[in-house]
Formats: sequence, C-alpha cells, structure tokens
Amino acid sequence: MAAYLGLRGSIMLYDISVHLPEAWRHPNNLSYPVDYFNVAFALLIMASALGVLKWRKWAHASAIAFTALEMIIAIALLFILGPFGMAIGVALSDVRFPLLLLLDLPAFAWLLLPDVRSAYWQPRMAA
Repeated sequence: MAAYLGLRGSIMLYDISVHLPEAWRHPNNLSYPVDYFNVAFALLIMASALGVLKWRKWAHASAIAFTALEMIIAIALLFILGPFGMAIGVALSDVRFPLLLLLDLPAFAWLLLPDVRSAYWQPRMAA
C-alpha cells in the first residue's frame, strides 16, 4: 500500500515537473491554482505513503480519503460524461487514470479490512 501511494505521488510530481517548463515558456498555459493544488496533493499522498509504511493512524485515514476521493471523482465523471465521453475525456487528460482507478478499488478494500483497520488503530505497546 505504501509503495502504491508513493508511486502515485511520484508519478504526479513527475507529470507536473515535465509540463512546468513548457508552461513557463508560455505563461498563458500555466494555471497556478491547479498546478499548486496538484503539487500539494502529490506531496500529501507521498506523506501518507510514509505514514502507511510506519503504520500511523493519520495515514490510514488519509489513504482511505485519497482513494475514496479519486473513486468518487471517477464515478461522477462516468455519470456526467457517460462511458464514451469518459474515455475521450480521460484520453485527453491522462492515459493512466483508468489504471489508477482500477488499482484504487483493491487498495480501498484492503484499507477497510477489519484486520488492517484494527492493526492501525490498536494502542502501541512500549518495550
């Protein structure tokens, strides 16, 4: 789970860093609020990956929130655009989006498993 979240955050940061020089050359293409939001979101996902790796309670909640948010957005796009419209919209925006959506569902299910949930939320024992 931590590797998946870390990879997602790294891919987001890579995409932003690849497109940023182009946006600097053509300032009309740069949308500051969206770009800063994406950078912040990618850093939060990477921080959540580190927390999941260390079995922190806040990371469990944030990982559930990130995966649920992405699935809700995808389902909303499906209902708004329809299957064909979503395929066109996804093809224009990001080719990896359907793959990330398919990977989010098992990750979300794993985070909600009772054994995983209890492992995150049990009190830590001191040695």
